[in-house]
Amino acid sequence: MSFYLIDEISGIYRGIMIAIPLQEWEVFALMSLIEFSKLLRDLANCINLDTL
Repeated sequence: MSFYLIDEISGIYRGIMIAIPLQEWEVFALMSLIEFSKLLRDLANCINLDTL
């Protein structure tokens, strides 16, 4: 089970790193843990689970 999860995550990671330039990720590296957590919560609150 762990192998398949790791394989899936690594594949997604490779695709994201091709699609989105490294510079675009810098904003997240500069955030504090609290800022990053708030951003994730804010993004999660925008998801309408009824449409999934």
